[in-house]
Amino acid sequence: MTQDSTGTIRTAPTPDEELVALRRELRALTDHREISELVARLGRWLDGRCLGDADALFTPEAVAVTPGGTDEGRTRLVEQAQQHHAHYHRLQHSMAHLLVEQDGDRASGQANLTAVFVENDPPAVRVLAGDYRFGFVRTADGWRFSRIEIRPTWMSTASQVVLIPQPAGA
Repeated sequence: MTQDSTGTIRTAPTPDEELVALRRELRALTDHREISELVARLGRWLDGRCLGDADALFTPEAVAVTPGGTDEGRTRLVEQAQQHHAHYHRLQHSMAHLLVEQDGDRASGQANLTAVFVENDPPAVRVLAGDYRFGFVRTADGWRFSRIEIRPTWMSTASQVVLIPQPAGA
């Protein structure tokens, strides 16, 4: 037994209570890591022209609110993303400072966004910055996006672009 600063006598947690607390903390850390990886995979998916397994990113009824419009359903999200990214020569989506609030099998998150869009003809670059707002759901296959919202805060354009050659297969 110990006495805290208010004079209240406390007992130390039992080994079973400590184990339950450690399991809860491990689950929270694992969930945060999985959600962080999901956000990183979204950036790679967008940069890759939205090719690949969208099932590994979105719930079937996911909603996206972007400068390109609002769409609902995984198929429409993929179509919208492909339509708005296909004509760029290079893309780079960077998301940073992810904050996640979890409530059981649901979570919400927010991250800073910087997206660079490079056009080839005519050469130009556009930079879009803002916030991403996310809704996440734990499914039988892991965490998935249930909602994505982009809130742009600024954009810049330039007509001088220097493209760096990429190694084969990059």
